Amino acid sequence: EDTEASASDEALTSGRYHFNVINPSATWNPGCGQPRPDGTPCPYGLYFTYTKNYIDLTFTHQVSVNNRTHVITIKTDTWSNSTNHSRAPVSPQTIKLNPRGLQMFESYTVVTTNYKGRVLARNQIFTALAP
Repeated sequence: EDTEASASDEALTSGRYHFNVINPSATWNPGCGQPRPDGTPCPYGLYFTYTKNYIDLTFTHQVSVNNRTHVITIKTDTWSNSTNHSRAPVSPQTIKLNPRGLQMFESYTVVTTNYKGRVLARNQIFTALAP
């Protein structure tokens, strides 16, 4: 698994050290269909779960949708300007994504890449709503 910093020309000139996210996964939450009795919101839409190598890394991402090929690409980067990092425990983080052009009732392959475009994970989603 390629999770160590990259000694690329970019890292040397920009002072950034890049890391791959760990266990990336995209999921589609269809919502509840009806409001919950307790009034709590129901997750709806595309969610992305990932884990950083170190707690103090900065996470950035870009999402693109290709409706011709039915592929959603999530380009990720976790980076730092330092090679020294906190050893505090890390845990998975989940964020909601709002990609433009996503169509309902379609199957998509979700491809997660690192900042250089190397594929880290692939999974499938189906964009349906709860009845």
